[in-house]
Amino acid sequence: LDRGLQGGCTVDYSKVSDRHVDDKRFERESEHKRSLETANNASSGQTAPPSAAYDAFIRMQLGQGDRTIADKINDPNRLTWDHFKKINAEKLDLHGGEIKKMVEYRKQLDRDREDRLKRSKSKQRKKDSSSGSPSESERSNGPSLSLDEKAKRKKKRKKRRDKKEERKRVKNSSNDSGRIETEKDNSRDK
Repeated sequence: LDRGLQGGCTVDYSKVSDRHVDDKRFERESEHKRSLETANNASSGQTAPPSAAYDAFIRMQLGQGDRTIADKINDPNRLTWDHFKKINAEKLDLHGGEIKKMVEYRKQLDRDREDRLKRSKSKQRKKDSSSGSPSESERSNGPSLSLDEKAKRKKKRKKRRDKKEERKRVKNSSNDSGRIETEKDNSRDK
């Protein structure tokens, strides 16, 4: 025990300072606060509000947690709404900049599509007029067709139907004859 240690304790109290050693930032902030107080007291009776860093440091020293809502609202260092809007203009998108851009882009796409459709329709009309076949607009307008054209179309449709039916009959008859022959062969084997 000749080292100056007291029973069971491993701390040498002779080497521990009896005065609280402060952080340099705290010292600097307190000096700044005192200088502001003296300047303000000389000009007017009000004191300057502490900075946010100083306020946070004091709360930490006192063991307090985060600031209360009232503290946050009454903080003189708080950003104004206008300043906040300037800083976060992209995130807030208050004026609908992205929406306006998207609408304009869609309009441009619509214009391009309309131009392409007009070009393709004009090419198709030129092609139809050179080949002599009626265009889509002429086909869709039933009453504008002459009676001869209607009769021709009817005949074509009828021919197509007849050909289809003929193919079906030939196919069915060949299948039927094949079945009949296989049935005869099966009966002979028995």
